[in-house]
Amino acid sequence: PEGYQLKLLKLLHLEKIANRSDRWTVKIKPRDLDSNPSASSDIPILMDQAPKFDPSKVKFDGSRVISTCRLVALTTADYDGEAIDVLTKGLLENSNGDHDFMVDRQSSALEYRALTCLARLTTGALELYPSKVRVDMKDLADGKFTFHSKEWTAAH
Repeated sequence: PEGYQLKLLKLLHLEKIANRSDRWTVKIKPRDLDSNPSASSDIPILMDQAPKFDPSKVKFDGSRVISTCRLVALTTADYDGEAIDVLTKGLLENSNGDHDFMVDRQSSALEYRALTCLARLTTGALELYPSKVRVDMKDLADGKFTFHSKEWTAAH
């Protein structure tokens, strides 16, 4: 019964955030903040090579997506056994307008499950695209893409 009740509460929360893109996606700033898109799709980007990219300098706020993953990964043991009460209270407090209920970091176990969920969602999203980022970046560096091809433009 507890497991069923938790799943039902999780479903109700997920229904409320299903169409909120900030709960499912993360926006990452471009590599070159001064770079702008072309004025038109038939005007190429005027660059000779892709801007340098330092992954350690990437800044983004993934707290909402992680919260969604925590919700998906939540068990009855989380919140010191009070997960059902916390979800119920969250539904009652957020019944009007935007559903801003967030599942905060609780334990290492929940965080591990949430990050596993995030990895699965990310992998699933990337598999929707025909290319692989590492291979494309290597091919781009090796000059395998035609200057201003779709792949070259995507990397810029």
